[in-house]
Amino acid sequence: MSDHVIIVGVRRGKERVGTAELKQELGRQGRQQNGLQYRSDIILNDDDFEIEKELASKGSYDAVSVLNDLQTFCFHVLPLIVSGEICDRQGLQDFYDKSLASFQEKKLDIEKVLLFLEERKAIFFRSEGRFSADENGIIASNLYLHCGDVKRLRDNFERVSSLDLSSDGAIAWALGNLETLRIQGDFGNRREEISRFMEDLPPDYECEEGCLTTSALWWCMMGNGVAGKQMANNVRHLKKQWSRLSSVLSFCHSLKPEFISILDLRISRNLNKEIVPFFSDLKMTKSRAMGLLALGYSNAEGTENVELENE
Repeated sequence: MSDHVIIVGVRRGKERVGTAELKQELGRQGRQQNGLQYRSDIILNDDDFEIEKELASKGSYDAVSVLNDLQTFCFHVLPLIVSGEICDRQGLQDFYDKSLASFQEKKLDIEKVLLFLEERKAIFFRSEGRFSADENGIIASNLYLHCGDVKRLRDNFERVSSLDLSSDGAIAWALGNLETLRIQGDFGNRREEISRFMEDLPPDYECEEGCLTTSALWWCMMGNGVAGKQMANNVRHLKKQWSRLSSVLSFCHSLKPEFISILDLRISRNLNKEIVPFFSDLKMTKSRAMGLLALGYSNAEGTENVELENE
């Protein structure tokens, strides 16, 4: 446990974090049983001082299970299907019957669970109503992703790869229009980046409700724009997801390893496509590549001894 916990703010975006969650975070410090004292600090702005009274209260908080949610249940049960521990309808029912959600008398339709998993190619049925994990289910379980996101990602890139793999707008659309991995937030004074992304998106593509912000963020992360300070945490979150998403792309049969490697470079280092050729030089930096591009170079060949003013 920690000797000292510091919470640097009580808001995610514009929404305040709940009191119960803050108390849980504060509880990461040492326990009283060892006889020692530990300290927690929360940094508040002027609008959030009211939370001091809430944190000082001795009120208890109910534990409410959300396992009856279809997406949530499928995410948690899938590893057991992949391992073979659950292979039929009764196994799904038995698993749910042991849960807190069932104890709280919440209902879950097992037939809808089966249909949900089958539609996303997470399971396939064998004889006598038994099922096994299908490819998307195995990928999702191994990468700790939702099977719906795995299917969407593979389907999206199958569509893009046939016509629009050179379009950053289409690639960002393919990354951003997933089932559960969606970002909410405000670009603040960088809202024009959303319009710029939409201009770059081919006309026959449409972002689903709740996916526009996520797609625009991926487009910015590919070096096309600046997401701004208000989106900094969201950018970090997506970059943490990227290694798993890129692993899924290796199962997209129409994508070449070279494409995935270049996309990894671009997202990891926020590079637009114009300066990618300069990074054949392993010592290249983004600022140097942009400077060489401004001088008329198109790649790193022969630029070893070129001096730039800002270096």
